[in-house]
Amino acid sequence: MFADPLSITFDDIYSTSEQRYLTIGQSINQKLLIISHTDDDHNHVVRIISARELTSHERQQYEKKR
Repeated sequence: MFADPLSITFDDIYSTSEQRYLTIGQSINQKLLIISHTDDDHNHVVRIISARELTSHERQQYEKKR
């Protein structure tokens, strides 16, 4: 997922307690996912908070931007 060259990452504007990101991209199983995560730059660790498949509306938006 994070190795998908066409993935899109942006700030999660709804998170107030810590810096979170949302990444949309294709998994190794060829599924389009949205993942909420944090990045620990000091330890080079990504902590995944949640992950799910895109809705049909989100998929259409993603495919337009790709």
